[in-house]
Amino acid sequence: MHDDEPLLVRFPDPSGRSLSQVVASAPAGAVIELAPGRYPGPLVVERAITLRGAGDLTCIYADQGGSVVRVAAQDGRVVLESLRLEGGAAESGGALRIDSGRVRAHNLHLQHCRAGAGGAIHLAGGELDGTLVRIEDVSAERGGAIWIQGRAALSLRDSQVSGSEAGQGGAFLVEDAARVVLEGLTVRRARALSPAGGQALFIAGTQDAVPTLFLKRVRLEDVPFGQPLVVDGRFPAEVSLFECDMPRVVLDAPGVVDGGSNHWR
Repeated sequence: MHDDEPLLVRFPDPSGRSLSQVVASAPAGAVIELAPGRYPGPLVVERAITLRGAGDLTCIYADQGGSVVRVAAQDGRVVLESLRLEGGAAESGGALRIDSGRVRAHNLHLQHCRAGAGGAIHLAGGELDGTLVRIEDVSAERGGAIWIQGRAALSLRDSQVSGSEAGQGGAFLVEDAARVVLEGLTVRRARALSPAGGQALFIAGTQDAVPTLFLKRVRLEDVPFGQPLVVDGRFPAEVSLFECDMPRVVLDAPGVVDGGSNHWR
């Protein structure tokens, strides 16, 4: 291995260490390759490392509750690639909680998780750049699939959310000055427990913070009765839609801008 090459760690290995121990001891820049199998969490990632699995064949599950993976990294970028995260039951972020740091997620499958807020993902801070992310059968009191707050930033492309439920924000809850880009996203069977709860999205700023959302090629399917996208009328928000496919009633939400080439049903 050359000096500029990252340390490659294959797991499991003969040492008998648990995955959480391997992750905790890995230096910044390390690449941990996981063989197919089921591995207990939770995992706490505090350095810029890569966790790479074999797709759905590599599952990390919450053994005793909590978020399956929690990221609190200050420098560099954490990469989560080709993994299945399941079974989380947490106060926030059943599958993945990001407190700080930059996270790159590719080919993730998050399923069968629940939380007080953010059934699958809670972005309390930092940034999440995700592609080919599948979220299935998740629930929360707020933000059935994803909760983004503070000044966190989410970019999610070529992904899908299927079977999410919450009291508010059936799939997404966006708050404060969060920045969200959704592109090439399909939302199926999202449900809020109240008609005004935002069957797919609920967006709420504050007096001093305006959330911004850019939606391109987003399709809302199987939306039940009620408002699919709700913006808290007390606070401003900026929501731009391009080439989306969704119910026409979305245009009634304050702050929504029809950017063109949308299909209204």
